[in-house]
Amino acid sequence: MLRTSVQFELEQQNLQLLESIEKRVQVQTKLQEAVEGFSIVPISYYAVGLYKTLLESLSHVEVVSGMKTFLMLAGFPVIILAVWYLIRRARKLAHF
Repeated sequence: MLRTSVQFELEQQNLQLLESIEKRVQVQTKLQEAVEGFSIVPISYYAVGLYKTLLESLSHVEVVSGMKTFLMLAGFPVIILAVWYLIRRARKLAHF
């Protein structure tokens, strides 16, 4: 009887320990997902800077020179959506 009681208490302690570990894993997973989501901002910022540099280097081309503002404004949402999509796709591929 005493052995059963001790074994039951050990199982209860193990169960509590596993539950606390599971909660920590869930919190860490949510934190990792948030950090991955926030990484869209600096990557997009860097990509937009590269795009702007590209447009400036092509400013001697007459067609690009006249449409520079339009190309700049039209490129921003495309770049941000592309970065978001690529990060999302990479995350899905990493989970498989």
